[in-house]
Amino acid sequence: MATERPRCLSSIGGRLTLLYTLVVLAAMALLAVMVMWQLSATFDAEHQRFLRAKTAEMQTDLDDGHGQPDSLLREIAKETDESDVRQYQARVLSDAGRVLGETPGMHGTLPPDAFPVSPSAPDATRMLTIGPHVYALATTDLHSSGMPAPLHVQIAMDVTRDAGLLAELRHAIWLAFALLTPLLVAAGYFVAEHGLAPLKRITNAAREVTPKHLSARMPTDPPWPRELDELVTVFNSMLARLEEAFGRLSRFSSDLAHELRTPLSNMGFHAGTAENSEKQCN
Repeated sequence: MATERPRCLSSIGGRLTLLYTLVVLAAMALLAVMVMWQLSATFDAEHQRFLRAKTAEMQTDLDDGHGQPDSLLREIAKETDESDVRQYQARVLSDAGRVLGETPGMHGTLPPDAFPVSPSAPDATRMLTIGPHVYALATTDLHSSGMPAPLHVQIAMDVTRDAGLLAELRHAIWLAFALLTPLLVAAGYFVAEHGLAPLKRITNAAREVTPKHLSARMPTDPPWPRELDELVTVFNSMLARLEEAFGRLSRFSSDLAHELRTPLSNMGFHAGTAENSEKQCN
């Protein structure tokens, strides 16, 4: 036994409403993905630009100090010790992995093993979330004349604000989807009902066609939609053929009744005459 389909899916209006809602939601989802991707790519580009610029500054400081890491460490301490809200934190390690210096308090939250393995370019970042903070981590090598081995610099950029903005945008998008979905369903139902109104006109016109009113036709004013115009024309042609066929059948029935009426009357007359004759003989 076939399973009956849900009533909403067996209705053209229900299907159109569902299709309209899905198409609009899909378009909204695509737009939201594109906006999120573009915003995220913009943030990533800004982070990489900052890290490359900071790496270039550190390379200049190291060159000005003739390859001695002290000048580099002083510059890092000067930029990162002034405020609790630090735009970045940095650590300098020797080629053997020994910590030569770092932003105060950095070891407790951002240990050396949390960073990408050296060597790597500044744009090869790793995202790390620690409590309410989000960091973009990068490791790069600095070379200078007179240095037997390069220095490894670990840079942590605080991107909490950017990550928070992306999270708020995602939350707003989900909220918009939750609020707009019922509105889209209602709008889809209205659009489907408006689009299917001509079918109701056809249904009402078809109800008026009865054996006693075969001359009824589908009205052509106001004009039908292009998709239904041919259907109305074919339906009216069918009604004309039916009316003609019923007319021929009625005329045939009348002629047949007339042709049969005279023989039957004659048979009745002869039967009555014979009966009267028999009575007289008796």
